[in-house]
Formats: sequence, C-alpha cells, structure tokens
Amino acid sequence: MPNPRKSQAEKELTGTARRDRTEPVFVQPAPVETLPEPPPYLTKTGRKQWKKYLKLLQNEGILAETDLDSLGLYCMHLQIAEEAAEELKKGVVRECRDETGKVYYVETPNLLKIFNEASAAALKYSQQFGFTPVSRKNVAVPRKKERPSRLQELINKRDPANPGVFKLA
Repeated sequence: MPNPRKSQAEKELTGTARRDRTEPVFVQPAPVETLPEPPPYLTKTGRKQWKKYLKLLQNEGILAETDLDSLGLYCMHLQIAEEAAEELKKGVVRECRDETGKVYYVETPNLLKIFNEASAAALKYSQQFGFTPVSRKNVAVPRKKERPSRLQELINKRDPANPGVFKLA
C-alpha cells in the first residue's frame, strides 16, 4: 500500500516542498455581496432564471462582479430557448402529404434552429458556472472559515501576561 500524500504544510515542515510541484495561486475576485438587478435585455422568463442562479452562485460564494455579464448571457440563452420551445409546442411543423396520406415532405420551422442554437450556447455557459455534473468538479469553491471549537476559544482567551491563567468572562 503506498504512502498517503502529504499536505503542503507537512512538506514545508519536513523540508521536502518544491515550488515546481505546488499548485498555482489563482486571482480570486471578491464575491458579490448584494444581489444586483437583472440586465434590461431579459424578459420575465430570463429574470426568473437570473434570480434563481444568482442566489445559487452567491450562496456558494463563487459569484464575482466579473461573472455577471456571463450569467446574464446564460440567462438570455435560456430565455430564448424556453420561448422558442413554447412556440414549437403550438405545432408549427408543416407536413405535405400525397393523395394516399403518406408524408413526402416535412418543413421544420426556423424556431427549431433558434432553440437548438440557444440550447447549445446555454450549455456552454452552464459548464463555466459548474451547472453540469462533469464541470462541477472543476469549479473552485472558496472554503468557508471554520469556527474555532469552544476549547480553542478558551485557549485564545489566555492572559499573555500570565499564560497559566484563562479569562473566562
């Protein structure tokens, strides 16, 4: 059985840390604190998607100010695809039949092309935000700060002048 991997801190303590093997540090923009309004080009359908995904990404702490334009485009493509799907449900496919009733020509509407293109574009944007199962593992989520335990809080309240005395109040 191979030895378990050492953490970067353990490697630094033992003197085996190498700069060429450390993970690169990425610039992480500050997360959005308040929920911004949806872009003006979104209709009711797009604004509903905007609010849904904005809350989801903000709760995870991975939504930055620089992501808002991409999120707006993602919601716009979802809106276009949903509106095209609603029109397609109305049955706009045209069939031409001969005297026997056999279909010899089917005309597909332009809405189908619009739906397919919008769906493909929305899928590409969804992968950047980690909305697909495969892409979810590639999105770096900042770790939330762990709250110190009650014992650690007591140790931190130690009087520096007299290290053996704890301040309980």
